[in-house]
Amino acid sequence: MLQSKTLHTTTASGRRTTPFGATLNPSLRRKRTDCRVLKVDTLLVLKNYFGDNILSSRQHLYILLSGPGSDQELQALLMSYYKRYMAFANYVDNQYLFEDQSKPLIQRIIYPIRCIIQDYEAQIIRQCERRNGEYLGNDRDYAYFKFPEKGRLPNIEGSTLC
Repeated sequence: MLQSKTLHTTTASGRRTTPFGATLNPSLRRKRTDCRVLKVDTLLVLKNYFGDNILSSRQHLYILLSGPGSDQELQALLMSYYKRYMAFANYVDNQYLFEDQSKPLIQRIIYPIRCIIQDYEAQIIRQCERRNGEYLGNDRDYAYFKFPEKGRLPNIEGSTLC
């Protein structure tokens, strides 16, 4: 059974955090003319764990992993992913059967995945800093980096120039 989530939290900068820890920072989506901005999809790391097709409906995966929807929506998405993706179903079964039963099921399923995404983002940050990139922040599980006009950009899967 899914358990209620906490409400969005807001930081002093105005950046919001979803119930499961994703960051909402819409100011990053504005077009910049003073530099090059690289946008990297951090959910791509999940292909390594659940297969390529897990991202076929990224917006639904984002809702499942960030928690802005109602409990009914999250349960429906969880069941949908469970039925469609065998690797995801195996992961859920493992979390359900072998993890700490005192924790709510949604916490046993989502929080480890959020940790994987955060570790991947930290890896991307280090990679971009080696190329003189500056981490601007995260919005809807996209990481944004500012680069000088001159120089090579890192070759990261799922990255696009904004």
